[in-house]
Amino acid sequence: MKGYPYSVYSKISYDDLLVYALSEAQNGSRSVTFENLVAKAFELFPKRFQLPGYPNWPDSSLVEKSWVRCRTDKGLIYGSKSKGFTLTSKGAFTARGVLARLKQKPLESSGVHIKGDRKTRSGRVVKHIEESPAFQKYSNSKKLEGISEFEFCDLLYSTLDTKPDYRKRNLEELKYHAKVYERSDLVSFLEKLEEQFQNLLRDPSGKHFAGGMMKRKNPK
Repeated sequence: MKGYPYSVYSKISYDDLLVYALSEAQNGSRSVTFENLVAKAFELFPKRFQLPGYPNWPDSSLVEKSWVRCRTDKGLIYGSKSKGFTLTSKGAFTARGVLARLKQKPLESSGVHIKGDRKTRSGRVVKHIEESPAFQKYSNSKKLEGISEFEFCDLLYSTLDTKPDYRKRNLEELKYHAKVYERSDLVSFLEKLEEQFQNLLRDPSGKHFAGGMMKRKNPK
């Protein structure tokens, strides 16, 4: 267990501490459960994440509020309580800054920056988009001509038999990670595909799915 002094971590925000705790808990694994995140945050920073009146117990409500802010407002964390959590590229960069503050050292400028970290989920998703046949065709001509429905579905980790709501959800996730990775060119590409292949994103019942990470149906 790392023993960081309270006098140091008391000056760091809950959100930044949680991002660092996630980076420690992740440790090469693909995702971290909510329970493990609560435990790691309390292990590293007990006086910030303790339950009021019970110093030997973690306060999960603090972690609950923090991860929502980090995902929705700041783009530092990707995931949910049901799927687990991972750091975005921006989150990984933030975690390195927090570590430097905990060690009371300046963040080393080693050429590492947000866009270059392929170890995060956002980095892997961006690589998937870049290497897809659909984007390769688009890169050459800057047009969507020649991109097939099969290639569009393949980009969305789906097939022609996949339900439209699943495709729509995956498309929104791809756009989310491209935005976190600060790749406006990929976001534009995905938005053009969304317009081009509307028929593959519509519910056959006549309703369509609203955008965003969580699925919900709206009247047409």
